[in-house]
Amino acid sequence: MAGMIALAAAPPASAQESGRPRRIALIQMAGPVDALSASGGLPTWRAFSEELRRRGYEEGRNLAVERRTAEGFAERWPEVVQGVVSLKPDLVVANTFAIADEFKHTAPSIPIVAHVLDPLEYGLVTSLARPEANVTGVTSDVGPVILGKQLDLLITAAPGIKKVAVLSARRAHAMEALAAAAASAGVTVREIPMSGTRPEDYQDAFQAMRRDGAEGLILVAGVQHGFNGRLIAALSARHGLPLVTSHRFFTEVGGLISYGVDPSELGRRLAYQVARLLDGAKPADLPFEQPSTFVLVLNLKTARRLGLTIPPTLLARADEVIE
Repeated sequence: MAGMIALAAAPPASAQESGRPRRIALIQMAGPVDALSASGGLPTWRAFSEELRRRGYEEGRNLAVERRTAEGFAERWPEVVQGVVSLKPDLVVANTFAIADEFKHTAPSIPIVAHVLDPLEYGLVTSLARPEANVTGVTSDVGPVILGKQLDLLITAAPGIKKVAVLSARRAHAMEALAAAAASAGVTVREIPMSGTRPEDYQDAFQAMRRDGAEGLILVAGVQHGFNGRLIAALSARHGLPLVTSHRFFTEVGGLISYGVDPSELGRRLAYQVARLLDGAKPADLPFEQPSTFVLVLNLKTARRLGLTIPPTLLARADEVIE
């Protein structure tokens, strides 16, 4: 797979060894607080903690880490933000546009490192190269082109399928690009709208796919999907739909294929920016980074359950195969 922006060769171990510990806050919109810890099982945060240590910042020694979650409820964002602001952190790491934007306007003096899908489209910044105000970060979105690659992977793993459902595409131009790729491959794609994020909303969406005759599913990135990942994988299995996503987690819990940004590299780049800010840099000094390292993961157990035989050429391309 392609390489990402290289980490600096020499670790700048310039963290403060005396005085008060630096305080950062890790905020996510959905999911449990322990998912943000190095021991929470998520490779992004394990890599984040490891890279911070490499750069001289270690939780419990010279770094205090506050972890907060809105547990998937938008109405809790203001409460979470105000609670964090009262702690007077040195910076905030936010994993969604909504949380980052709330901090940007509520606490303009607190630097923000945001992990968001498309900071330009959602208006979080006006330039990736030189973010304004108090926000910088890493985007895990590489544009609609990745959907075409995911469609190709789905067709390769499940040849013969003609109808593919797309769950909750965020943007019209993403669907347009995917529809063009599908037309070239002789496949029909149809977006299945989501009316909410409750389990019954997903059940309704899968019933709509079934009525439409869908034979495969591409899941477009979205925070609400991560919060419901196990349910989505279970429903895909129940309806016999090969599931392709951007995130490895879905493949771990029963999806067929994931192809997307390397989560460990994402964590390292977030930590790099956090360390730079703690060392005195300003958000405007740090360009919003775009990924160039991608990971392909296949779940052979799921393939067997679906009656699929993964071609050797696809197996050879995989970075990881779950048996």
